[in-house]
Amino acid sequence: LAGVGTQTGLVTQIIYSGYVSGEFDWTLPTASLPVGAVFGVERREQDYERVSDTVYEEGQLLGQGGPSPSLYGAIDVNEVYGELQIPVLDNLNVSTAARWSDYSTTGSDTTYSIGVDYTLADTYKFRTSFAKVVRAPNVGELFAAQSIGLWSGADGCAGDPAAADAADRPTYSASQCANADVSASQYGSIGESPAGQYNQLSGGNPALQPEEGETLTIGVVASPFENFNFSVDYFKIEIEKVIGTVGAERILNNCAETGDEFFCNNVSRSPSGSLWLGQAGFVTNLSDNIGGRTWEGIDATAAYSIDLENASLKFDINGYYSMKKEVEPILGDATLAYDCAGNINTDCFASPKWRHTSNVSYIRDDWRVGAKWRYYGAIDYDGDADVSLVENGGIGSYSFIDLSGTYSYNEHVTFT
Repeated sequence: LAGVGTQTGLVTQIIYSGYVSGEFDWTLPTASLPVGAVFGVERREQDYERVSDTVYEEGQLLGQGGPSPSLYGAIDVNEVYGELQIPVLDNLNVSTAARWSDYSTTGSDTTYSIGVDYTLADTYKFRTSFAKVVRAPNVGELFAAQSIGLWSGADGCAGDPAAADAADRPTYSASQCANADVSASQYGSIGESPAGQYNQLSGGNPALQPEEGETLTIGVVASPFENFNFSVDYFKIEIEKVIGTVGAERILNNCAETGDEFFCNNVSRSPSGSLWLGQAGFVTNLSDNIGGRTWEGIDATAAYSIDLENASLKFDINGYYSMKKEVEPILGDATLAYDCAGNINTDCFASPKWRHTSNVSYIRDDWRVGAKWRYYGAIDYDGDADVSLVENGGIGSYSFIDLSGTYSYNEHVTFT
């Protein structure tokens, strides 16, 4: 038997906006330029619809795990905002901005920012900014249909404690499994899923709150001598109440190990204690405001050009150094936090601490030849699932070199 399932999505957004901008008819006594401003209002209406056909609606696809019903949701946002550009001195500017947003789903929030830049002798420009940021949950995160599906892993309470093979015994004790909704009579009689797949209830959560965060940047832009310029910027971004899912297996394991209601209230077993036979037993893994994220690093750029006889030579480099890429799966529980900067494992996508792109170009008349160098630093591996990564200790640094050349025959024809 074979079948085709189809889901169709449609997003409609309507935006009404208006603003006024200009300069005030006054200046600070210490500056020669007037204060500038922008004030505006905006309304956004967004509708999202996902239509499932009968195959999806009834959960007929192999591995689907359960029905995937159609989805509809809408969000309306009303906003008022303002920005000021304030010359304090002729070489010192302060910029401020604020925005009030009222969401039909999560209520109102206020965001703001302040920035300062100072120019020294037309050669160096120092800049810094601070902002409070908010991201409201989108339509899918709020209204995605809740349905039973499958997750891959293991139930640490499945198995027979008297089994001869240790691999067939439960990972957790009877008291730990009692935290995970396993009764004394069920312990030792719960079978493992032969496919390693178990039920989870996933989908949107209308009770979601906005993500909240703060950003800080400090940097310098400079042109210390002719044909050379560079910039260096430090940044730090901290986000709380990050919207995501804890993960069904993590919920199950943390419940057994800690007995914390935050996890254990999301474990619902069938009368037999199973999490995979039928759909009566499952782990609830809905979208939630679950954790925190911190990014900290340095962006750097530099460019230099040399004028030659009838030609020119240009160099540039753009680099990024990752100081921290920390993930806190459960907000407030530092014991679960991990740093992905320079690491790769089951929780971290490959993320080198240093990477850069550099270009060199030689230009003469209608000819141009160049080379691009893309470099990615070494990445450590602290897991045990990938044998090759274990043997090598991670991924070594690597480079890509791209060579190019162009010839402009005339203004209409160019060969590459």
